[in-house]
Amino acid sequence: MDLELSTSAAGIAVDCLCITNDPDFQPTGRGREPSGELAVPDGLRTAAFTIGDAERFQLTGGQVKIAWQPAAASQGVTRYQVYRGEQADFPADPEHLLGSPAEPVFHDCDLELGKRLFYRVRAMDAWGNLSAASPVLPITAAGPSVRPAFLHRRGAADPLKTIIFFDATGSSCDKGEIKHWQWEFGDGSTGEGVQVSHTYTDPGRYRVVLRIGTEGGAGAKLQKTIQISPAWVESVRTGGGIWLEAEKHSGEGGGTSRIMSGRVNASGRIVTYWDKDKGHWLEWKVPVTAAGTYAIALRYASGASQALRDCQIDGTSPGTEWNGLPFAGTGGYCTQTDNWVWRLLKGKDGEVLRHSLSAGEHTLRLTNRGGGMALDAILLVPSGALSVTP
Repeated sequence: MDLELSTSAAGIAVDCLCITNDPDFQPTGRGREPSGELAVPDGLRTAAFTIGDAERFQLTGGQVKIAWQPAAASQGVTRYQVYRGEQADFPADPEHLLGSPAEPVFHDCDLELGKRLFYRVRAMDAWGNLSAASPVLPITAAGPSVRPAFLHRRGAADPLKTIIFFDATGSSCDKGEIKHWQWEFGDGSTGEGVQVSHTYTDPGRYRVVLRIGTEGGAGAKLQKTIQISPAWVESVRTGGGIWLEAEKHSGEGGGTSRIMSGRVNASGRIVTYWDKDKGHWLEWKVPVTAAGTYAIALRYASGASQALRDCQIDGTSPGTEWNGLPFAGTGGYCTQTDNWVWRLLKGKDGEVLRHSLSAGEHTLRLTNRGGGMALDAILLVPSGALSVTP
């Protein structure tokens, strides 16, 4: 059927229609027909942000949470109108309307720190009637009152698993004491306590979440992503290996690469677009604390059939076998799936290439000789740790 509505009154909006053959039908939730004025919301006050709030909002910058006593009306109250102004005498009108919560609480986030703001609230019934505005509540936007923080470090080398120690003693709060520390380790496991450890058995990227709470109910959460490499890589890292993030190169010439985010299972950002210009080189500073002989491993991905790179250390090639090093294609550049592989630099005879380094800062240069390559990380492996590598 066709239904047409018309009215001679201005300013009418229709939200929904209910068609029924029951002349006594009353929509549920609308309440009784208004028979009196709505009470003015009372008791406006600031409230503490809780862990539940942290699950709903990105709590950055200045933040305000206000609460008030539920308003009363014979026909019921369905929601509230919250208004904000920059002057104490601002009107509670549509220009200053922030939101319409159903409960007597409102969160205002991402504000300028230290800014003085003023809030008012009105109650609304299901018929659209509004109460008078509440008294003004002045608030200065402040940063989080509960500040979670944690550090993590790798435990002793183990060929079958990776143990990570987490420490949240750097967390703080403005009022009361932190009494609750809850952890999610990203692999389905959880833990409690200010200092905990967790064992990962598989490589990958894991989102670790820390939730903290005070005895007064205030709370917050922090999440970080950590990279767990294959067991042999973790073993080398804890056994004196030197880890270099590819995107933190110290020099570049002969072309322009790009640093990209969001590649599947990368340890962080990655270097790519390193294929167009032959002779295009990238350079990294290598801090060596213990003199010795080192091998070099790259975590790379390539959509080419093969990529070729030259390697120089401190401005010179250690030998002819360090030129034209082949890297087999891995099937892509990790835009949709994990194409990363680790490869130790090896000579044509298949032997791992090694080079002696004194304690101090050195320079590692890789030069494009053909084929595309995305680079995630570089690991210098002490000769004594080569027994754990594939």
